[in-house]
Amino acid sequence: MSNGRADFPAKVRAVIAQRAGYRCSIPTCSRLTIGPGDGPTQIAEIGVASHIYAASPDGPRGTGGLSFDQRRGVDNGIWLCADHAKLVDTNAGGSYPASLLQSWKSLHEARNRLELGGHPQPFGWIESLDLREAPASLAGRRIHLSARNLIVGGNATGKSILTRIIAGIGKPDYLAQYSHHQILSGTVRWYDPQPHELNFHARDGIVAHELDGRRVPYVAKPYRTVLLGGSPGRLQDLSSIARMFDVDKTIIANVLAELPQRVGGEVADVQLVGDTATVWFRTLSDRAFDIVELGMGAVQVLLLELAIAIAQVQSQVEPSLLVLDEVMATFDRERRRMLFSLLSKHSYAFQLVVASVLEPPEELGLDWLTTRFYRSQGGFIEAVQHRS
Repeated sequence: MSNGRADFPAKVRAVIAQRAGYRCSIPTCSRLTIGPGDGPTQIAEIGVASHIYAASPDGPRGTGGLSFDQRRGVDNGIWLCADHAKLVDTNAGGSYPASLLQSWKSLHEARNRLELGGHPQPFGWIESLDLREAPASLAGRRIHLSARNLIVGGNATGKSILTRIIAGIGKPDYLAQYSHHQILSGTVRWYDPQPHELNFHARDGIVAHELDGRRVPYVAKPYRTVLLGGSPGRLQDLSSIARMFDVDKTIIANVLAELPQRVGGEVADVQLVGDTATVWFRTLSDRAFDIVELGMGAVQVLLLELAIAIAQVQSQVEPSLLVLDEVMATFDRERRRMLFSLLSKHSYAFQLVVASVLEPPEELGLDWLTTRFYRSQGGFIEAVQHRS
């Protein structure tokens, strides 16, 4: 009955449990929910396939506009231990919004995917950002983050400053620079995998931090931030690229040499010559390009793939975050589709935030959490979060 309770079929429940590794998806729990029972052949199970949006129209968190079949599908389920299954639905689920449960599910599955592939590594993520003092479009907002995040909106809606605030916990210079124009303050919550809460306040270039209730001069490596944003212009040499990513020139040279094999994208080959490089692209042309010859589109492709590779390497030793702000402004629809395909392929090891004025491809998939900024009729900027 399409208007009744959308319970999960047995097969859907099994998929939700198996993708979670039969462990609770709450970051601070990860409790095993299946094991041996009392008898020699018995199995004890304490796990629950919980609904993110409610099974019934009057249930916790509402239906989110989902159809009956969508509410009983895998994408709307999160695997929890019995205790947390009760907790998230308390008080109509008001303390556990759908966007938060979606991000927990996505991050838990991403961590399982790494372990399943035989690549256990440091894993951390930002859960949420509460902004107190910020530009008018952001002040008073709570932004939840998942493993893969897309921020979409027109110019002057707050996208770029939001990416700098997210990146600024790992690189407080971003906060300091902007605070000459606008006071910034808020709270960031993240896991590494232990939970942490950071209160920050930036004014006139001075950034103050309070970590887990204690004043600290800076936050020691909460996660490594790799930020690529704005228009880089023409490339000069390897040293100029190293400055963009705030790393040594030798690191850029070594990563560039491995780029075709590591990323498998548009860059087909790279040859290093002193402080510069020659690059071959798979579809742009059969000829080689010195990096100083590259046009804007080719520069963006090269830097994007380099950013992915740096985030990959960094994530092997510490939690990492890749932030891309308007990196596809010069891309046509097919190139944007290839970009998101590449990001979906490589972004399991690190958390990802992509900001753009352009809409993503229709086939983006349901494992991205999208935050859309738009102007209401009164001119105010509204923000809505949902699964793409």
